[in-house]
Formats: sequence, C-alpha cells, structure tokens
Amino acid sequence: MDTSNQNQLYHRQHNGLTCIIDIDGCLNSYPDCWVDFVNNEVSGPGKIYRIPFTNLQEIKESLSYQGYKNLKIKYRESEFKANLEPTPDAKPALDALKEKGYRIVVMTARPVEDHPSLYKTTPEWFTKKDIPYDAIIYSRKKQVQAMVEFPTAKFIVEDNRKTANLLAKFGFKVYLKNNKYNQGELLLGVKRIDSLLEIEEVSNDW
Repeated sequence: MDTSNQNQLYHRQHNGLTCIIDIDGCLNSYPDCWVDFVNNEVSGPGKIYRIPFTNLQEIKESLSYQGYKNLKIKYRESEFKANLEPTPDAKPALDALKEKGYRIVVMTARPVEDHPSLYKTTPEWFTKKDIPYDAIIYSRKKQVQAMVEFPTAKFIVEDNRKTANLLAKFGFKVYLKNNKYNQGELLLGVKRIDSLLEIEEVSNDW
C-alpha cells in the first residue's frame, strides 16, 4: 500500500498546525517491549536461555542472526505486538494536541512490505487504545518522507538520537524521547524529554 499520495493530499488540505510523532519508542515502550517478547519466547525454565535478558544488547550478543530475525518476524505478526500498552503519557499528550488544533501525523519504519498485516494492526492499535491521529507515514526512511511531505511541521518527536539530529540539521524542531539507548550529544534544535507531556506545545511551560 502506497500512502504517499494520501499524505500529500492531507498536507495540502491541512497546511496549519501539524506535528509528527514516531510510534515505536515514543508512543509505546519499544525496545523494552521487544525484550519482553524475546524473554517470553526463549528464556526461563525449560527454555533455551535460563536467565532473562535485561536489554537489547544482550539479545543481539546472544542470539544468532537467523534466530534474531525469526523472532522479529514472529513479533511483528504477533498478538503481543498488536496489543502493546501505550506509554502512560501517549494518550493525554495526543489528546491535548488535538484539543489545541494540531493535526497529528504518526510515522513508523515497520516493514509493511514484508508484513502487510501491519497496515491493518497499526491503525487498529490507535483505535483500540483510543489515541488520536490523522495520518500515518509507513517508510523505512520515515524521516525523509516526513520532511518531504510535511515540511511545515511545527515539531517532530523521535526516539533515535541520530535521526533527531538529522532532522534538526534540516531546521526542524525535534523532541527526543529519552531512553538508555539514545544517550549522547544533541544538536541545537533537539530537546531531550522524559515524557510527551513535557512537549512545549502540550504543556505551554517550556
């Protein structure tokens, strides 16, 4: 499914307050939820690994490439992923943005070409969790598509530090959702936050 034309039409129709928010790692607990899934599958009594993994790096160092890949395929098609709990700040923050007139574009690098079911389960997740949004960008190069299709976005929320810095280089205001994997130097224009409720456009107190 190509959503590019749909998103371009959306942009032409809504050339006002638009924000872009990454899904995985900003609205859910990825990669911690992925660690939980792997532990459910392969660690514990009677399973391959006796001691549960505590972080993403341990998984990558312990599993073979093919083993990791097979688990990722299973994860992407699983009810576990389809029913992930949103972070506690997700719904109140996006509700607040909608109340303030923002059009909310969410983006994801989920490999929908390989897993077409994600076209269905991704928007269904927002509906089930009652989290508002207006459009979805599906692309392995989501940040590039976001910049091209929504060049006047007021701000972007990311959880990847390199991506956040790249977006800032092109003049976007970026909030980096803090986690243990994205520590390091930030460029001017990137603000690290622990909660979506810290976003200036949500709280109005920055």
